[in-house]
Amino acid sequence: MTSPGVLELDRIGMSFDGRPVLAGLSLAFEPGAVHGLVGHNGSGKSTLIRILAGYHRPTEGTVRLGGEPVSAGSPHRCHGLGLRFVHQELGLVPQFDALENFGLGADYSRRRWRTLDWADQLHRLRTALAMLDCELPERVPVSRFTAVQRTLLAVARAIAPGVDGTTACYLTLDEPTTALEEPETEQLFGVLHRLTAQGVGILYVSHHLDEVLELCDRVSTLRDGRLVTTVEAAEATRQTLVASMFGSGDVPGAVPLHAGPAGSPPPPAPAGPAPAPPDRATGADQGVAADTRRPSLGPPVLAVRGLTSATLHGIDLELRQGECVCAVGLSGSGREELVYALAGAVPVEASSVVVEGEELASLDPITCRRRRVAVVPGNRLPGSMIADFSIRENLSFASLDAVTGRTNVVDRRRERARARAWMEEFDVRPPDPDYLCRHLSGGNKQKVILAKWLGIEPLVMLIDEPTAGVDVGAVSAILATLRSTVERGTAVLISTSEISEVLSIADRVVVFRRGRLVAQLTREEGQWSEQSIVHAMSGAAA
Repeated sequence: MTSPGVLELDRIGMSFDGRPVLAGLSLAFEPGAVHGLVGHNGSGKSTLIRILAGYHRPTEGTVRLGGEPVSAGSPHRCHGLGLRFVHQELGLVPQFDALENFGLGADYSRRRWRTLDWADQLHRLRTALAMLDCELPERVPVSRFTAVQRTLLAVARAIAPGVDGTTACYLTLDEPTTALEEPETEQLFGVLHRLTAQGVGILYVSHHLDEVLELCDRVSTLRDGRLVTTVEAAEATRQTLVASMFGSGDVPGAVPLHAGPAGSPPPPAPAGPAPAPPDRATGADQGVAADTRRPSLGPPVLAVRGLTSATLHGIDLELRQGECVCAVGLSGSGREELVYALAGAVPVEASSVVVEGEELASLDPITCRRRRVAVVPGNRLPGSMIADFSIRENLSFASLDAVTGRTNVVDRRRERARARAWMEEFDVRPPDPDYLCRHLSGGNKQKVILAKWLGIEPLVMLIDEPTAGVDVGAVSAILATLRSTVERGTAVLISTSEISEVLSIADRVVVFRRGRLVAQLTREEGQWSEQSIVHAMSGAAA
């Protein structure tokens, strides 16, 4: 493959609704090298990838390839220039086989009359697989592929010569190993090394810092939308990368960078510490004291042993009365499935499930409701509420017995009065029980959902991403409500990607990696910091 030259980002800035996501970012990627990109959630990595892919047009700055400006905001143009991408979701249709998936997002070979040329398509697929020195089943549904086979198919599709003859010169991979075991990761790394030997430049985006250090030639760190440092991977360690991600101290071996072109002076350093991400408040801002000590805990109310699902492997977990446990982990760690596995909403196996001292055959949604185990999914619509029903109606779903009379008919007057009480307690706006939930803001939707489940006086609450898509003011109210729920004796398990919120509300943190529970942190152990949690998430405590 012939590389057209260096891929450069010059003073890139990006804002959404007036809020900056990237600011003055200048960075260069070289052909035939692996360049790692790291940064905590909200650092700007995803936005940077979308700009390179042509899905976002930057509000400032220029992208250049071989010195020539790249037409921003055009995915087709970026693909034609050889900028290829393997996104975290891979973009494969499970019911399609490898040959059918091969043309998705690129193009299919066609005959004269625009019908698909499957013979040429098969030739192109085999050519791409030969470039990777691997083999895949060609006419087998992707749903039957292993995780590494799906990833390799996505890579083959990305680097294959296009129907128009264009070839890949730069390949970006976003968290490609989240579903892979270590032997599969090594297999993928072998493929990537073969690509760099052919002159392809690789941008490798990952939270797995050990993998970044093993694979990459150089590593760049983003923090709050700005480029912090670029270091030679051989001179970096996990500790120095974590320090650069969170701004704690100088990073040995770091090359200071600035936003200007060669020869221009660097901009003055901003005074004071780096600001918090614009869409999240710090623990102190969320109305929950960051130094709250772990309360005196009651007995276990939910305990599971050997919990196993599609992504979880032998999890032992115990929730105690009056305790808030937060589950964290990198994308694909299994943390995302924990709430649903405990509630029996996905196929699971477990050697033991105990609720209030009584061993159960299993947990399922009906049993959860009878045992006062509230499950709050992350998808508010349609998972947790009906958009075209009113606030009053949504609040009643989980506790109809509280608003029905002897004839089991809903008493509208009682239902409306009960809804007003919950809305006043949660400050739901507008304060109209008959307002359709479709028109509520994200924060008000979440308040209604939490109020609905608190209405059953839960013994346990299992919550997935309680503040996703919620504004800062609503975050404060939601976290304060959850903390007061814990202090009244409810056991609360929260699965979340927001570590700043974890520090403000949790009594205990359980860390997941590759489907296993690898660490537990508590306030008393002196491990209560973002750095400690990220170290455990990236493998330091495994």
